[in-house]
Amino acid sequence: MVRYLGVGLPGVGGAAPGKGVGALNVLRNSTVAGAAVGTPGTLPTYHSFTTLRGLSREVVAVNAPTSWDLRIFGTATSSGGVEMIFEANNTVVAATGQVWTNAVSFAKIAGAFTNLSALSLLCAEYKAAAAYNGELHAAVNLLAMPGTLQRYRASGTVDGPGGSISLTPYLQFNLLNGAVIDFTIRISAPLLAIGDWPTA
Repeated sequence: MVRYLGVGLPGVGGAAPGKGVGALNVLRNSTVAGAAVGTPGTLPTYHSFTTLRGLSREVVAVNAPTSWDLRIFGTATSSGGVEMIFEANNTVVAATGQVWTNAVSFAKIAGAFTNLSALSLLCAEYKAAAAYNGELHAAVNLLAMPGTLQRYRASGTVDGPGGSISLTPYLQFNLLNGAVIDFTIRISAPLLAIGDWPTA
């Protein structure tokens, strides 16, 4: 199911919510459907973590209809990235040369990003057999995330070597083995739409 960007959703369209109306959101879940509070709780349907590197997660709050609060805490047992994807791999069909826009609203609710080396919004390209084929756009830096919802977005052209056939938008944070982590962020209204939507 596809969803159009809604008018007046919190954090959508930057300072003027709803300006991006018309962008066809191909993500199957841009709301909080399926989410449930708990430790670890239940992520919104079609959202998932690839790895947590020894950390724990908690769904702190579900703020219907469009936002939910995620806490990540603990001590990392390995170095590298932790990714939460907003859609299952091989779901969003794409083709070389297409322009796409990736957008999500975030806010920092509690804790600190002190021990993270990076916190980013990204969108991976994949080719046949689900092989990683680069990124749709440069990493969007989220380390200066404010305490109220702010829209982050980027557009890019599908251009992976040899051709890409699908896209997967995701949140990534990077850390070192032994890093002590504790932060809570609010996530709202993820969008992935074909075309360049400056106010999506």
